[in-house]
Amino acid sequence: MASSIVRPTIELASKEQVKEQDKEQVAIQDLIQFYSILRSRKAIQEFIGLAVRRNFSEKYIKPLKVQVEATKRLNCI
Repeated sequence: MASSIVRPTIELASKEQVKEQDKEQVAIQDLIQFYSILRSRKAIQEFIGLAVRRNFSEKYIKPLKVQVEATKRLNCI
């Protein structure tokens, strides 16, 4: 009996990667709305459902700051 190995295709891997990026983008956009009122790190983490603090700043806060600054620059024009 011959068995075959099924490997994920590049297309499938790309779709999964896009889904993950979409989830992160939605989380960042939700944070922008939530963050319009000053909140603590703990409150922000609870809002997005993160229990672990590790990588929180790199993955969420820094991209959020970049988007907020870009939005401010666009609104000034």
